[in-house]
Amino acid sequence: MAPIHMQDEFIDDAKDDIPVAGLQGELSLKGRFLFRLGRLLDAELVVPETKGSQTVHIYIKPLVGSASRNTGYDKRLRDFTEDLQCTLVDLARATTGPEREQASRDQWDVILLYVSQNTEKTVGMLQQIFESYRDRFGALVLQTLGLDDVDEKGSSLDTELADLVIRLHQLARGYEGSIKAQNDLIEFAWNLPHRCPDLAVQLRCLLGSTFSTQLYRLVGDLGQPLRTHHTLIRAATSFDIFQTLKFHLGSPPVPSCRAVNSPRKNPPTRQQQSQPLQHHRIASPTHILNPSRKNIMDIIRPYLPKEDRMLGITRLQPEQKQAAALLIGSVLSGLPVPVGSEAYYQFGFVTCRNESEESTLSRYYRQFLDTTLHPTIVFKSIVKALEFGTLTGLLRNKGPQDMEKSFPSLQQFLNSRPEERPSIHRLVQFIRDNTNDEPMPCLRRDYGFKFCSQREHVTKLKALYTMILDRTEAIKLHNACQSGELREFAMAVLGYVDQPMRRLLQNDYPHPAIGFDNSMGLENYVKPLFKRTK
Repeated sequence: MAPIHMQDEFIDDAKDDIPVAGLQGELSLKGRFLFRLGRLLDAELVVPETKGSQTVHIYIKPLVGSASRNTGYDKRLRDFTEDLQCTLVDLARATTGPEREQASRDQWDVILLYVSQNTEKTVGMLQQIFESYRDRFGALVLQTLGLDDVDEKGSSLDTELADLVIRLHQLARGYEGSIKAQNDLIEFAWNLPHRCPDLAVQLRCLLGSTFSTQLYRLVGDLGQPLRTHHTLIRAATSFDIFQTLKFHLGSPPVPSCRAVNSPRKNPPTRQQQSQPLQHHRIASPTHILNPSRKNIMDIIRPYLPKEDRMLGITRLQPEQKQAAALLIGSVLSGLPVPVGSEAYYQFGFVTCRNESEESTLSRYYRQFLDTTLHPTIVFKSIVKALEFGTLTGLLRNKGPQDMEKSFPSLQQFLNSRPEERPSIHRLVQFIRDNTNDEPMPCLRRDYGFKFCSQREHVTKLKALYTMILDRTEAIKLHNACQSGELREFAMAVLGYVDQPMRRLLQNDYPHPAIGFDNSMGLENYVKPLFKRTK
C-alpha cells in the first residue's frame, strides 16, 4: 500500500496548473500551503476565525500527543519562522521578476538551513536501507549493467528507474553535509515522482514490496522541503494578504479558532492564512572595533537579530555570534580581523602563513558576504555553520569557487572538530598577538609556557617559536610537540638555542591529549599564569 502522503507528492506548485482531485474539483492552495508547512515544521497550524482583518495570523503549536519540545527547538523554530515570514512578505511585495527571483532564492536558503538536521537523519536512514537490502540492490546493479544476462536474451528490467535508484544511492553515499549536496539530493528526490508518475508501483515491481515501501517514503520525505518551497511561493504571489502575514508560536489568544492543518494527515480542503514576522537585525560592536567605530557599527547593524541590536559584541550569545559579527564588521570595513579575537581563530586566519594570505582570505569572506541573501540570513547561516561545524559546506555553496584550492590547510582546519584541531593553531595566534602575554591552558601544557616564571620569558619563548615557524612548516612543529621533542626540533631548525630557553622547550608528553586544542589534562592550568597587575 502506498504511503498516505503519496497524492500530495504529485502536486507540483512550481507549475501554474490547477490541481484537481477527481470529481471533488480544484484542490485548495490555502489548504496545501498550511498542510505542507505544518508537515515541514512537524506542528499543527491554527488560524483564528477573524473577519475584516487585513492581517492573517498563523499560530504554530505542537501536534497533539507529541513529546515536549526543548528551548533549543523553540528558538530554532522561532528563528526560522521569522526568516520565513520576511521572505514570504518580500515575495508578496515583489513587483518585478528579479525581485521575485531574489526573494525565492532567499526563501530556499532559509528552508535549507532549517531542514539540514532532518535531511542528515533521513540520509542516514536511506543509507541504512540500502545496506539492509544490499543483496537486492547489488542484483539490481548487475541487471542494469547487463552482467546477469548470460543467455543474451535481454532483460525486462525498467532500466530508466533502475538508473534513478542507483543515482539516489550515489547521492546518499556521497552526502557530506554541505548545502550544495543537500540541495542536489532534495531536488533529485522531489523530481523522482514527476519523472515516474507511477513511482510507488514501479518501485514495487523493481525492488519488492518492503524495500520499495521504505525507499518511497524516504524519497517523499527528502523531496518535501522543495514541494513546500514551491507552494509557499505560489501562495505568497497569489494572495495580497501575504504582504501582512504573521506567524506566532503557541495557541491563539481567542478560544474561537479552527485547527486547519495536521501534517500527519491528508491536506484539508478549507483553511485560512498567515501573518508577517519580524526579521533578525543587528547589534553593535564594542571597543574591539575601535577604528572607525561608528562606521563599523553601522556596517554590522543590518546583519544582527533585532533582539541583539542594542548589545555590544562582547555581550552577544552564543560566542559564535560574537565571532560572526566581528568578521563581518572587519572585512566589510576593510580592516584586518583582530588577531587576538576568537573570529581570527574560528574563521581560519591562523592557517594563513603571512599577512598577504590573511588579506586574500579576508577578500574571500568579503565575496561571501556580498551575496544577495538578506543580511540577517547571512549572519544566521554563519552562526549555525560555526555551531554545527559546517562552515566549509556553506562557503563551498555560497563562497568563491577557488577558495578550497587557494587555502587547502584552511579546509582541513574548518573540517576538523574543535577538540581535534592541533594546538599549533592556537600557538600561531598567540605569537602573532603582540598585546597578549597570557598563554591559554593548552599552550602551557603543549609548548612549555608553564615553565615561564616571568612575562619576559613568555615574550622570549614567543619570539623563539616565531623564528622556528619562519623556517619550517607548522605541522612539523606540531609533530615535535606530540612526540615530546620540542627541544631537539628547535635546535635542529635554529642550530643553537640558549641554555635558559632550552628548559622551556618541554611539555606534558606522553599525555594522550598533547598537541590538540582540547580540555584534557588542563586541570592545573586553569588559573592565569601571572597575577593581574592593577
